[in-house]
Amino acid sequence: MSYIDQNLVLSDAQAVTATAVSTKSIDTTTALRNIGSGEQVEVLVSVGTAFTAAGAATMTVALQDSADNTTFADVLVSPAIAVASLAAGFEAFRVRVPATTRRYIALNYTVATGPMTAGALTAVLELD
Repeated sequence: MSYIDQNLVLSDAQAVTATAVSTKSIDTTTALRNIGSGEQVEVLVSVGTAFTAAGAATMTVALQDSADNTTFADVLVSPAIAVASLAAGFEAFRVRVPATTRRYIALNYTVATGPMTAGALTAVLELD
C-alpha cells in the first residue's frame, strides 16, 4: 500500500466533463522542499473513472505555472487524447516539472469536441 501526501495532490478523483482547472494549485516553494530539495519531480495524471462521450471527444492536459497563484500560463501540454483511450488506470500525462517553473503550478484539462459524459482524473506530484 502506498501513501499519498494530500499536499501534493492537484486533483483527487476530479470529475472532468468540460474544460476545467485542477481543484488545487501547489506552491512549489513549500511542496518541493517537503519531498526532496534538488530531486526531479514529476506530475502524474491518471484516469480513475473511465471517460465516456456521445461523440469523438478528446482531452489535453496542460501543466501551468504562475508567479501569483492567479494568472496561469501553459508550460507543457499533452497531445490530444481520444476518449477511447481514457480508460480506468490509463496514465494520461506524466511530465517532469521544469526547473524554470514559477512558484505555483496547476493543471488545465481541455475537453474538445465534447462534452464528456463521465470520467475522473487524479493528479499528484511525485519523485521521478
